[in-house]
Amino acid sequence: MSFADLKVGGLYVILQARQEPPEPNEFYWGLYLHSDSIGGMSYHVVDTGSGLRPEHEYTGRIFDTPLLMGLFRIADITRPLHPFVDRVIRSYDSSLNCPGRSSNSKFWVLNVLALLIQPTSTGWLPVNCHNLPILEQEIRDWGNRMSQGRCIYQRPKPIGSSTICGLPEWKTQRELSIPLGPVWGIID
Repeated sequence: MSFADLKVGGLYVILQARQEPPEPNEFYWGLYLHSDSIGGMSYHVVDTGSGLRPEHEYTGRIFDTPLLMGLFRIADITRPLHPFVDRVIRSYDSSLNCPGRSSNSKFWVLNVLALLIQPTSTGWLPVNCHNLPILEQEIRDWGNRMSQGRCIYQRPKPIGSSTICGLPEWKTQRELSIPLGPVWGIID
């Protein structure tokens, strides 16, 4: 897929394989806010061996991300609200390595999403989802379907959209819904 297939204002979960060939449920997680027709903000954390470090940057090459499995749209954010969403996403940056915090990319994304599914003081829901464990399962199931029998270097990269976040259709086709398995527990 190309930038033309991404919705401007779309907030996407980035899934990257940990190895080739990809294994089920083994992904690096990140976020991507597609801000204009040539790129957007990529948000992720990396393990430095001594803890996590945030790496957030504007990129026009999201499809060149190493080991990219695909992008999964979970929200549509209007341009005036991008700074608010950026602040929320960065809100854990200074406490990534505090005792009691989960220390991997998936839990960082899920902790950020836990904030983004809460209504703002004006009642706006940045991510219109009321059940984070179900959303996590939907993302993971989609990633597993996209990685089955696929070489991680294969092009084009898939783009999906959540069926539970109340998103309007965009240029991607909806995946068939598959039964959900067990859901995970509590977010740190």
